[in-house]
Amino acid sequence: MRKNNRGAVYEQMQEEPQSCLRRDFPLSDATFVAAFSNFIVTPPYPRDCLHYHNCMELGVCLSGSGTILTGDQEIPFSEGLVMLVPKGVYHAQQNAHPVQTHWRYVEINEERLLRETPDPIRSALQTMLAALKNSILLVNDAECRQDVARLMEQMFDWQERLGATAAAEIDAALLLTLARLAQRPGISPLEKIPARYQEKTLNPALAYVAQHYQQEIRMTDLARACAMSESHFRRLFYQATGMNPSDYVNRYRIHRALNLLKMTNDSILAVAMRAGFSSIATFNRNFLHYMGQSPKQWRNSQKPYRKDVLLWQKSFSDSE
Repeated sequence: MRKNNRGAVYEQMQEEPQSCLRRDFPLSDATFVAAFSNFIVTPPYPRDCLHYHNCMELGVCLSGSGTILTGDQEIPFSEGLVMLVPKGVYHAQQNAHPVQTHWRYVEINEERLLRETPDPIRSALQTMLAALKNSILLVNDAECRQDVARLMEQMFDWQERLGATAAAEIDAALLLTLARLAQRPGISPLEKIPARYQEKTLNPALAYVAQHYQQEIRMTDLARACAMSESHFRRLFYQATGMNPSDYVNRYRIHRALNLLKMTNDSILAVAMRAGFSSIATFNRNFLHYMGQSPKQWRNSQKPYRKDVLLWQKSFSDSE
């Protein structure tokens, strides 16, 4: 089990013995992210073997040094390196720094990402992955590294402070991160927008949605929060995330609804209202669109987890 430097435990990887080559993470149908790992190790370092995952892996080296192994290649790494490992690609990491090595990883449900991410980001990601030809992307561009590290820091902060309730914000930041990687020269047809400009201008809109998702959200409100015209906001938001602002709002509300369906006994109607949908019909239509099944069907699929959660909630209430 991996721990962060504050002692908080992130999601545990379902890892086979080191002699095995496949290391799986539990994949969620509620978010693109399978797991967060804040990986800090000190000498003597255990030797890693070539392995692969059932998901895409995005990593940032915050400190330390060593070597990335990719079959017959050995590539040195040091502080600041950004690495993207597609699903199924063999790799290993041999640490060598005399003090410690610190990596942050986000494990990504690649199949769901490529299935549900709207164009043009989906096309850009497919182009990038095809260009990699089953190899690892190592980012050497200093500005791109800084942009990715900053977005990763934001995702980890949301995960640590807010957990599952920040799923929509984390997914949005992840799309911005992958779009930034796909905008590297020679990789993607995406129209290039400086990532700092994207982040600076879109964050107020994302914050507005998080604060007002239970109320009516108008496009003019989001554009005003970002201090730009509605038409310019729509264009920039779509170029940065691959979806329209209204799609993002609906996705955000669905993420909120997933948490309520899993963690409470509220009726479907009550969940729809608490998540910000104006009617049960609108909620059901959007839920089916994004999740591929009805709210009732999805809730029933979560019964084993819901039983444990509700029993824990009851025992906690009884102890007060």
